[in-house]
Amino acid sequence: MKQGLLILILICCLGSLSADIRPASARPRLSSFYLAPVYPYENASIIPLLARNQLVVLDMEIGEFNSDLLDGIRAANSEIKICAYIHISEITTTNPSPPYYPLRALLKGGIHDSWYLRTSTGAHASVWPNTWMLNCSPFCPEVNGHTWNSYLKDFINQQVLDNGLWDGVFLDGCYSGLPWNEAPDLDLNRDGTVDDFSWRDQQWQAGLNPFLQSLRAENPGKICIGNAAYSYGDNLNGAMLEEWQDPIPEFNFGLTWMEFMARYQSMDSDFQSPTYNMIQARQPNNQQTNYRHMRFTLSTAMLGDAYYGIDYGPNDHSDTWWYDEYNVNLGEPLSVNEYLDPSQIANGNFSSGQSYWEMELHYPNTANLSIISSTGNPYAQINITNLEANLPESLEYKVMLKHVNDPNFSFSHQNYYKISLRAKASSPRLIRAVIARSNGDYAWLMNSSLTCQLDTDWQTYEFYVQANNPQNYQGSDIRLCINLAQAASTVCIDDVKIQRLPNGFVRSREYEHGLVICNPGNSSVSIPLSETYYRIQGTQDPIINNGNSCTQISIAAQDGIILLKSRPQISLVGASSLSFPSMWVGQCSSLQSFTIKNSGTAPLTISGLGYAGTDGNFSCAGLVFPQVLSVNQSLQIPIVYCPHTDGNHSETLLVMNNSINNPILAIELSGSAVYPEPLPPENVQVSVSGNDVLITWNPVSESVQGIPFTPDSYLVFYNGSNDPDNEYYFHGLSYNCQYTHQHVVNHAPHMFYRILAYKASSRQTAINPEEIEFNTPEAELRKLLKLP
Repeated sequence: MKQGLLILILICCLGSLSADIRPASARPRLSSFYLAPVYPYENASIIPLLARNQLVVLDMEIGEFNSDLLDGIRAANSEIKICAYIHISEITTTNPSPPYYPLRALLKGGIHDSWYLRTSTGAHASVWPNTWMLNCSPFCPEVNGHTWNSYLKDFINQQVLDNGLWDGVFLDGCYSGLPWNEAPDLDLNRDGTVDDFSWRDQQWQAGLNPFLQSLRAENPGKICIGNAAYSYGDNLNGAMLEEWQDPIPEFNFGLTWMEFMARYQSMDSDFQSPTYNMIQARQPNNQQTNYRHMRFTLSTAMLGDAYYGIDYGPNDHSDTWWYDEYNVNLGEPLSVNEYLDPSQIANGNFSSGQSYWEMELHYPNTANLSIISSTGNPYAQINITNLEANLPESLEYKVMLKHVNDPNFSFSHQNYYKISLRAKASSPRLIRAVIARSNGDYAWLMNSSLTCQLDTDWQTYEFYVQANNPQNYQGSDIRLCINLAQAASTVCIDDVKIQRLPNGFVRSREYEHGLVICNPGNSSVSIPLSETYYRIQGTQDPIINNGNSCTQISIAAQDGIILLKSRPQISLVGASSLSFPSMWVGQCSSLQSFTIKNSGTAPLTISGLGYAGTDGNFSCAGLVFPQVLSVNQSLQIPIVYCPHTDGNHSETLLVMNNSINNPILAIELSGSAVYPEPLPPENVQVSVSGNDVLITWNPVSESVQGIPFTPDSYLVFYNGSNDPDNEYYFHGLSYNCQYTHQHVVNHAPHMFYRILAYKASSRQTAINPEEIEFNTPEAELRKLLKLP
């Protein structure tokens, strides 16, 4: 006769770390700019998608109505950085609903009408549908001790960053230059006239700089990133390059590729450490499978150190697309992002005095050239002492520093060049440079001149140009001209270089474990490689990512590629999960194994195993780590299931390794367990007291397998017939080791009882005596409760 009872506990341990999650040091650096609302019921599906990035930007409202999302992302990826999105120069024209947009409702409720930015006619200024702009310039009036900037700063401090949920803020609308196309008419100072574009940009920066400086000073340790914030490097950790305008369909950053790179190259040094620059690309026409465009923008991003993401675009930042290229880790960069020929300008550093350099002057303009040596570093100094007034750009050559008769200088038809120099002036001014023929028509060999806006401190200026000359020129046929007739002052110039870009536009960057190549040109190129590399083994674009080795690579126009060095790769042989049969709690299963293989070209080190969960029901048996696998060698990893609690168990086993394709390999483990049948109660005693029957017994403290457990209660079943083998019926429940059957002696000549130990579970609500129908047959109750 069975006198034990157990109800199983269901425990579902969801793995909190997937194989896609990337350590902070992994390259490419990945970000998710995700501005759609995420409601709590969506957390389980969205957390793994966001947690596999290294940097995430979420709307500030998430911290108010779904902070569990932030906690879940951090639980899955402890190294991730999460920033709160807020627009600093626009507010919605609608009235935000407090339950869903409490922060926007609060922010808008405190805005004074005089803080809104207006056009020259007094209308609300707007650059985005259904929004009004705020006046971030010094002309914003003070109301009740606040301007818009100071009110916004206090709001960010007190309502966003003060709760400890965020690593920092992402400030949208942090314009370095106000969008002239979307907002041609702005009136910052409310004088009724349209502001000059250059003037209004200066005033905008004059307002935002102290705002950003104060925000950063009051939040030490927090990340501050601004969209389009290229001018605020002293007060921000980074800027985002977003496809705000897209006159160039194949790139979508509103700049030519060379212009973009000139800006991008300076960003890592311009912003504060730690640096978090972002490139947010867009798939044209929302084509997620446009793999060429993704490779092009990703390889461009990897020429620098920005965090990369790609999605539908500014109208809907709510995509979590994932690509084969995201699954590799190239490690640290080993080179800068280009390979350039040596400079073709002889004596560009003026170490040989005025050799190859001379002044060209047109009466009545006067100037003199001298070589100045400061701390052993010579440079050219031009003193412009007399100058015609208001010369147009076409006549700025009337005062010119030119580099001539250099036999090493060549300018080849349709080739690409990098032109760079350092310069300063006695007062702010501009100069322009151009490459032109030395005789005949003195025609320019470039599409436009190169403008340098000089300050009183040394600055470096870099330009990328394509030679548009109809034929190749060199030596005495060409000259570099630096036109100086814009202002009378002293101009200093040094480190002049002209370097040809091999393979045209193509740029590359070497990493520890691979090579990134980007071809922004208009034709495909074939490039020899310095060693054997390996294509990514992917599934999305198998023609490109086919896993093959290569010593030469062809790259289409506006395309890029990631190649892997000779390094270890890890692969699974067989199933990627293990499922164990049902076990008794406290016992261990027989061993099951999964097999991994080094499918790379160098030794693979398995450094150890980890687990996403903490229940400890699964473990590795008989292996000591690290384990080193030679090329093509396999290893069986044996796993044993020893459940400590009843229920269904799942776990994610993490195989830590040094592969370039999957440094955290995930194996899903599952099993189920039941408590063994409890021992029957011992020393059961029945005594009559008047018309009542008192039943007592010793406590049950272990199962038939000798596994300890403590019942929550005992079920009492009763049979009043004269046959002890007849049906028993539920009579009651006891929380101790005794039970009283009242008034039974008056009407029952026979009394038989069964006592069953009972243990509650989380799989179903604990039994409530009021919920069990009296006189329920024992067999029926066992079936209802899935008892043995």
